[in-house]
Amino acid sequence: MDFIIPLAIKLTIGFIALVVFMNLNGRSQLAPTSTEDQIGNYVLGGIIGGVIYNPSITIVQFLIVLLIWGLLMTTIDFLKNSNKNVKKMIDGEIVYLIKGGKMITENFAQATLSIPDFYTKLRTKGIFQISDIEDAFMESNGQLIVIQKMMKIIRIY
Repeated sequence: MDFIIPLAIKLTIGFIALVVFMNLNGRSQLAPTSTEDQIGNYVLGGIIGGVIYNPSITIVQFLIVLLIWGLLMTTIDFLKNSNKNVKKMIDGEIVYLIKGGKMITENFAQATLSIPDFYTKLRTKGIFQISDIEDAFMESNGQLIVIQKMMKIIRIY
């Protein structure tokens, strides 16, 4: 039973650190929107989980690790916001698969997406004809974004 109080303290510190970090970085959710976010979430989970299951790690050591992690993530955010090349290196960039209604087949390899898988993703979005698409691109987080062509409104008087 001696482990319950330090465990509760560590969990509370982990929760507070998470809330503070999210507020400092302007995030409102843990859903990763970039590679950095996803890695940061994995590392934070590993830190908190490792500390919880290892009673030999003291609360002070835990605080130091959280401080280092927070400083590292804040530094990366600062570098990304101040340098386009760093942002591109860390987050990647969007890959157009269809631009202006024309399919760019050579970009599918860069997006690591096969054309049959692309068609499957389109069907799950309710799009059954390529001719309905103006632009389609793969975000750096792997999300497929599709912009459909505007339908012309025909008025008959």
